[in-house]
Amino acid sequence: MLKQFKQLLLRQRKRRFYWVIGGISLFVGIVFCLLMLLPKSTPTAGWQPAKQVVRDKELLEKVLKENTVNLDYSLAIENVLVFKQGKLYLFDFNHPALCGQAGCLYAAYTEAGERVLSLLLNPELPEGIELLSVPDRERNKLPCLLVNQLTTENQILQSLYCYENGAKLVQVNQSIID
Repeated sequence: MLKQFKQLLLRQRKRRFYWVIGGISLFVGIVFCLLMLLPKSTPTAGWQPAKQVVRDKELLEKVLKENTVNLDYSLAIENVLVFKQGKLYLFDFNHPALCGQAGCLYAAYTEAGERVLSLLLNPELPEGIELLSVPDRERNKLPCLLVNQLTTENQILQSLYCYENGAKLVQVNQSIID
């Protein structure tokens, strides 16, 4: 009788163990699915030479004229990088002639040639932090833009810019992230 009782207890323990393992697996699966649903940002690591991405040469000339002063055009066209997301071009003028104490020039243009954002940004950020990224969010048919900057307290200041009809990319949110 004692032997049967021990076997019964052992079976009950095994059943509880399987229920616990099943519950943990279910919990991990649900958390994973929820993480997959969070909005993702497209990193702008895919910067390419502007002359390879911008097919409209008039647009490229306009961008260079509006954002460079006394800079050799051939030098500028060789060094300016661009990231294209939908109908938005992000230009990186990270060149010694276009950088200063306040940072380096970055500009966003629509395909129609409208400058919708112009910022001086410091590209020096901790490893793994993207200066610019495009979240899975858009407003008025243009993607929004996330900008990260290092504060004087070495914290990351994250700003979200979204397009307002007839206006520009305007800052709609700002937060400190650790």
